[in-house]
Amino acid sequence: RQPPRSQDPCQLILDSGFSFTYALPFFNSKPLKYAATRLDVGGKLLTNLLNELISYKEVNLQGETHLVNEMKEQVCYVAKDFQEELEICCT
Repeated sequence: RQPPRSQDPCQLILDSGFSFTYALPFFNSKPLKYAATRLDVGGKLLTNLLNELISYKEVNLQGETHLVNEMKEQVCYVAKDFQEELEICCT
C-alpha cells in the first residue's frame, strides 16, 4: 500500500496493534524495506502500564483490564503535531 502523496519526500507509516508496532519509512513514495522495524509495544502493553499506574496511585484495578482498556481508548490519543500541542499546553 502506498502512503498518501505529499510535498515532503520523507514519510513514516506507523501501524500500532494489540501486541506490536510496525514502522516503515518511505522516501519519494518508495518504501525503504531494509529500514522497517517491529517494536514489541502495542495496546496491550500500554493498557497494562496504565493499569499499574492507576492501581499504584489511586484504586486497585488489577482485575479490571477491560475497564482500563476502555478508559485508555476513550481518553488517550496521539498528538499529530507534538510541538504545536506542547506550545498550547505551555501558554
